[in-house]
Amino acid sequence: MSNTYNLYNLEPQFKNFLLAENVSNLTLTNYLSDFRHFAAWFEAKIRSTQSADFWEQINFETITQYKKYLFTSSIPLKSINRRLSTLRKFCSFAITQGWLNHNPAKQVQNAKQESMTEKQTHAFEEVLTLYYRHLIKEKGLDSTQAVNQINLIKEFFSL
Repeated sequence: MSNTYNLYNLEPQFKNFLLAENVSNLTLTNYLSDFRHFAAWFEAKIRSTQSADFWEQINFETITQYKKYLFTSSIPLKSINRRLSTLRKFCSFAITQGWLNHNPAKQVQNAKQESMTEKQTHAFEEVLTLYYRHLIKEKGLDSTQAVNQINLIKEFFSL
């Protein structure tokens, strides 16, 4: 395959592959959107700086760089993992076409929520305690209402 090949040329074939797998319309839309996002990043960041064969550039290092880019772009964890899932599916498609002989995206783990350190947890609990007092003294909430507010905050931060 020539070096002038690009990922955008592959979208219709990838779409047909996904349709053959009977994915839902929403899943299809998400896969194609995520694929276009990766393609744009790949063309801008990778293809412009490397001269290696096109398919050799679809590798563990490239996918890891993309994952780091997603993190630094403040993309939600769920979206990062969906985009990584799309790359796994795309690489599976490329294998069926004989363009790749293994799936480098399978080697890249999903992003995980980093848990707070013990010190961070303690500091957060102190802030919540101060906020609880504020809700009762300044806002006039009763203890049940204040606890409910605190629980909403904890739920928001998945604590």
